[in-house]
Amino acid sequence: MKKLTIVLAFAAMLSACGSQKTLLQSGKYNLQSECPANGDCTFIVAKDSSMTLVEDGVGKMRYNMTSHEGKSILTYKYNKKSDPRAQDDFYSEEVIIETNSDIASLNKDSEIKMLFGVFCYCKGVAGYYEVKDGYAEYRDGKVIITVPKVIENQKTNIIIADIK
Repeated sequence: MKKLTIVLAFAAMLSACGSQKTLLQSGKYNLQSECPANGDCTFIVAKDSSMTLVEDGVGKMRYNMTSHEGKSILTYKYNKKSDPRAQDDFYSEEVIIETNSDIASLNKDSEIKMLFGVFCYCKGVAGYYEVKDGYAEYRDGKVIITVPKVIENQKTNIIIADIK
């Protein structure tokens, strides 16, 4: 009986060590990157979700989130703290990424969908933009997202989230 217990324990160890998958879980994660001054930042994961890009009637991009096993949506949000004395003093940026739920396989060459959103009183600039040159990678228990320049005075360039 003792030998059987040892063999089973050894087999369990081997099967646990053989898998290098890091599957995402839904929820909030800690940011390692700096949040732009005078604002708040969040990083949220929606597991088993995907996004469909849709263009509205005036040529602006938006997305719909749907249930999709094996995919995850990572959402970073920066919200500038508004001055309550100024009526139009609001500004926020979002980076939304769709990737596989096995985050450990994420590298610079991984195929992802990325959107950059900016919301402000800034005529002709506000809205979502599809990002083609951005990438995300997983290194040392962290997701590192690189966002190229999409608009002038963009606040978000590098996002680092702790995903252990």
